[in-house]
Amino acid sequence: MLGVLGIAGSLLPGMAQAADTSDNGKTASTDAKTIKIKKVTKSYEKLIAAERNIPSVVNAVPEDSIKHASNASSIYSLLNETPSVNEYQQNIGPNTPVLVVRGVRMSQLAQTLDGIPLQDILYGGQGPFLSFNVGNSVSTGEIQSINVYPGVAPPSREGFATVGGTIAYTTRKPTAKPYAEFSTKIGSFGTNEISTDLNTGSIGGGMDGTRALFYYGHESSDGYILHTPSTYDNFMLSLLKPYDEGMSQVSAVLLASRGKSVVQTAPTPTAWLQEYGLYYNPPSSDTYSEQINKYYALILGDRTYINSHLMFQGHMFDIYRTGYFNSWTNPKYINASYPYQVNFQAPYFGYGPMGQANGIYNPNHFTYDPAAVFGTAQAGEAAVVGNNANNTFGIKGSTLLLLPHNAVKVGLMGVRERGWGSQYVYGNLQMPQINGYNSMSDNSAYALRSVYSGYIQDKITLMGGKLHIEPGYTYSGVNTVVDQPWSIYDTTGTAPPYILNSWYTVSTPYLGLAYDLRKDLIAYASYGKGARYSPASDLGYGNQGQAVAPAPEIVNMYEAGLRYDTARAYANFDVYLQEQKDMFSFYINYTTGAAQYQNVGKERMQGAELSGAYKLTPAVELTANTSYTEARYVNGFWALMTPFEGQYGYAFAGDHVPFVPAWTGNLGIKYDKNGTYVKLSTHYTGRMHYVYTLGPNETQTYQGIGLADATVSSPNTFGGFWIFDLKASQKLPVHMGYLKDVKLTLNVDNLFDKKYYSHFYNIYKEYDFAAVGTPYDAAYPGMPRYISLGLSAKFS
Repeated sequence: MLGVLGIAGSLLPGMAQAADTSDNGKTASTDAKTIKIKKVTKSYEKLIAAERNIPSVVNAVPEDSIKHASNASSIYSLLNETPSVNEYQQNIGPNTPVLVVRGVRMSQLAQTLDGIPLQDILYGGQGPFLSFNVGNSVSTGEIQSINVYPGVAPPSREGFATVGGTIAYTTRKPTAKPYAEFSTKIGSFGTNEISTDLNTGSIGGGMDGTRALFYYGHESSDGYILHTPSTYDNFMLSLLKPYDEGMSQVSAVLLASRGKSVVQTAPTPTAWLQEYGLYYNPPSSDTYSEQINKYYALILGDRTYINSHLMFQGHMFDIYRTGYFNSWTNPKYINASYPYQVNFQAPYFGYGPMGQANGIYNPNHFTYDPAAVFGTAQAGEAAVVGNNANNTFGIKGSTLLLLPHNAVKVGLMGVRERGWGSQYVYGNLQMPQINGYNSMSDNSAYALRSVYSGYIQDKITLMGGKLHIEPGYTYSGVNTVVDQPWSIYDTTGTAPPYILNSWYTVSTPYLGLAYDLRKDLIAYASYGKGARYSPASDLGYGNQGQAVAPAPEIVNMYEAGLRYDTARAYANFDVYLQEQKDMFSFYINYTTGAAQYQNVGKERMQGAELSGAYKLTPAVELTANTSYTEARYVNGFWALMTPFEGQYGYAFAGDHVPFVPAWTGNLGIKYDKNGTYVKLSTHYTGRMHYVYTLGPNETQTYQGIGLADATVSSPNTFGGFWIFDLKASQKLPVHMGYLKDVKLTLNVDNLFDKKYYSHFYNIYKEYDFAAVGTPYDAAYPGMPRYISLGLSAKFS
């Protein structure tokens, strides 16, 4: 349902720990210890009751959905079970996810892991287009819970820099009892998975014993899209050391993962899908793109119970990512006459002929002449290799003060992220990577962002505990530095390097009200302001001489709802309005490097959400939710038009924001008793507007820039499909020595093998960043029926 206990634990983890050990208090050696634990437990129980009155929407992914997730899913695909979400992936596992919540795309959403920022601080979301899109810092096997706070959450729950919501993940923690579990799964499309859980239990005995959990998972798949094999490796070590009779704790989480996959180079022309099959993708002899990403994260935490009125929580974290990307296209497809876009990534499409004879080169840094080496510019620019990395380091802390009628929380955070990368061009992937020869950029350039943020939040209870007022205020300052020592557009090699520096501060207030109409029925309303900072890449000199990045995007969110919550039934209805302004608007001429960035865009998202759950019996539960979203552009501006941010174009005032379903819904029935688990569920994705490209003869202009070749929102729609899934498991007690039980699992995704497009649009082929030829339809197909069988053995 709401996940009240999980939310309360995240608000007050020190007391959550105390509640976990309250039963052990019966064995305390002194009366003082028993009284102390009972006092904390009583305060904790009051706090849990108060959390039923939260004045904003929170949608939880059920814990059993995470535990029984198919190995074709990811931490993002699980979000489809919550209202107002549209998520799709390009293939099996965490592979190029695209996410929209209430019409707001992934790069505008905040993500947290155990409360610390998980998203790319320099950019937003998981990362920019074709950067860190395969694999992730954390996997479904390492996640304990997921809460989605759409819109603007109270400061203590809101992540960094969002104009649309926060997705909060928590990692699994070691338990007091030791166990070992070994699992394997086999699935469709050559998918295989093995995983290991080793949990030490409490070492040293008592409430303060040290605990450790080790997890490793490996998965490989041929993919349901032709010629797209992938492998994923995930490692987690979680350490927990309670102290102060179990009421406080220090923790450490170490995560390391790797994702490697051949990805689709572009949405596939529907004519090919009709001729060669729905899951066709050109072979590597025609085109090829691959990503290899590695992720490392270390999170150190301390949760300290000071007394029954004061608690502290703090984290120190270090996240490091490295990415490798390579792409190649057969030169015979790199021309204006071939009807389809075989690959978006081969540099020729963006830059045209390079080399000294053509003017796009730098005599000191980029001296490679593609035509001279390979005969033609097309042949010499058929391959690209990119390397990038970023490092995020930060500290975050909060203090909670419990008063008779107030719960005051104060938090501070400081984060710094540095990013750098290089890119090389050649005629094939067996290329030299030589700075000064074929480097379009090298590691001498970098971006650096420093974040300083603080908040204060109160929760005031009045009128005999019926009225709850939750005001909050966050103040953030962000400093961005970009060092650009050279550019391939400097054909003389004499332009001086530059370092640009931008500083913005934003105040974001929040106010929530909740009133208990009766003990199990709560009315609530909230207002919140959110801000998202521009990608660091927007800080640069453009054709208007800009030397500062755009100001932050802003959202004002208004929300009201009614929540019914009992042990047997749960229901929530809410309506919302999200008005976004100062949205990033940009135009780039990739052949000259000229660019302009502005804060002129406006969007409006409004809608309603309904969700509920009902226990027919203690073992049988029904769940359902539905949502309506209307997302429109308020004014006209240049914008990223697709949620995966692969295309930019012009947003016309009044047009629908594309790829936002008007309706989404979920319906499920679950049986869970005595080791038998069965869940049948269905997810509905409603019709949504797609995009198309204006023709090369288009005469309209905007601010003097022609709209020819621009991508715009189509008045036509696609979608409207139901996908059914089946999850089942049977636990068989064994009790042979240390072997406790054996579990069999079955997952069937897309049970009825529905054929559908998860992404669709109408475009022209691009050649030298100009529309040529005849427009055509292209699409990504959704995953067909996927079946996996699993076997696990648990020892204790």
